[in-house]
Amino acid sequence: MHKAKWLHGKWVFDADYTKLKLEEAQQQSSAKKDGVIEGLKGIATGLLTAPLLGALEGAQLTVTDTELIMTGKDGNGKAFKYEVLEAPNAETLSLKQSDGEVKTYHREGDRFWTTAGATSVRAYFRRVK
Repeated sequence: MHKAKWLHGKWVFDADYTKLKLEEAQQQSSAKKDGVIEGLKGIATGLLTAPLLGALEGAQLTVTDTELIMTGKDGNGKAFKYEVLEAPNAETLSLKQSDGEVKTYHREGDRFWTTAGATSVRAYFRRVK
């Protein structure tokens, strides 16, 4: 069986859920740590995150047996052939795209997340019905 089957189909960026999870993570981080440095890290992450999430608004990802197709809200996009590098468990896949980029996808309930951009911000996608 193809190891990426759970990822197959059409997905859309879930902005509301992503923001909710980001707020939860920031609250947990604030509760665990204090100090000026941690506060500055939180502000920096917030400043970087808003434009990144705005760029993902309306984005769709379609996954087939051989391709990942990322489409923006404007309808433009890119298609990449991929290979499964590893599937350490039933909820995680690492894929190598034809452009050389390696992305890891994590299933979480009826959504998946992957990190967005150069940050470690989790971007959540939900299946299109």
